[in-house]
Amino acid sequence: MDIPDYVAPIIGYRCWLWDGSRLLSLNGQPWDPGCPLVAHCNAKNRLPEHLRPFKEGHPGRTHQVPQIHCTCGVYARKAPLPAGDSRWVGGYGPSGEVYLWGTVVEHSHGWRAQYAYPKTLVVTSTCDPLLDGGRASLSTEEVQSRLEGLTKYRADIVSANGIPVWTARSGYNPAGIKRLRKITPCLLLNPHELELLPLLGQGMSNREIAMRLRLNEFTVRNYMLRIFDKLGVSTRLELVYLLMSSPAYQGLIKPQA
Repeated sequence: MDIPDYVAPIIGYRCWLWDGSRLLSLNGQPWDPGCPLVAHCNAKNRLPEHLRPFKEGHPGRTHQVPQIHCTCGVYARKAPLPAGDSRWVGGYGPSGEVYLWGTVVEHSHGWRAQYAYPKTLVVTSTCDPLLDGGRASLSTEEVQSRLEGLTKYRADIVSANGIPVWTARSGYNPAGIKRLRKITPCLLLNPHELELLPLLGQGMSNREIAMRLRLNEFTVRNYMLRIFDKLGVSTRLELVYLLMSSPAYQGLIKPQA
């Protein structure tokens, strides 16, 4: 959908929930693909009396939204929610930019608008509920099917590090899905796998790691293969470089002095 060409929209940021087929507001209101979300007030979301800026307060009935003395409207932030925010874990689904137009009320963190529609869609990582919290058992076809549902809203979908995961020209991008796994390794790796990372930074071999952790060398090798698969790398050198170079992984390993 394109917004009307006679308006100059505000662009904000927001998160959505995902029910398997549609985007939902955090209060459960569905966003229909190809149609703007039109805000309504049900006269129940009034502000407390002492917070109302006008003496007359809330009109007590439905009205054109948003109103400054009410909490109605489509919300959007002035800045994206930080990737490390705990609310991403098993909670929010896709995020991105959103067009806001019609009547718009500004508040400290963003805006409330009369009309809204997604501008860009970002899949945060494979911990995103859209992808079942990063379940390794999801097949390529299942991931492709879930992402295809988002294309009803926008034909181009990217990961939080800017890598396309779906494009209008070529569709599903396998490399983009692989990169999704590189955003939040602490959510993708189990405690046994995370325990190996500091020792990798010290340049230890599988045998040395096994001796340090009192594990079988075969077990360590299996852990390493799972780490490679989850983070989308194929060599130990690629893994160490990834963990040292990306701000998302700071503190996970300490290279040898």
